[in-house]
Amino acid sequence: MPVNILMILADQHNARWLGCAGHPQAITPNLDRFASTGVRFEGAYAQNTICTPSRVSILSGQYCHNHGHYGLSGNTNFGLPSL
Repeated sequence: MPVNILMILADQHNARWLGCAGHPQAITPNLDRFASTGVRFEGAYAQNTICTPSRVSILSGQYCHNHGHYGLSGNTNFGLPSL
């Protein structure tokens, strides 16, 4: 059976602001439903302190020092396979 993976990437989103994480004012029924039927990670590590290089790392499977993308903008065509 094939595995289905849903990855949610959000800018400036703190996981503590989810109903499933116990926040008393957060109303996030769809994310709460996903969390109750799947796997929810409570810790994460990033390849860079800003989003774009980290996302290039996620999509390429390489560290920043390998793919060379360190900024928020620029050419992301490094000759790497694209997903």
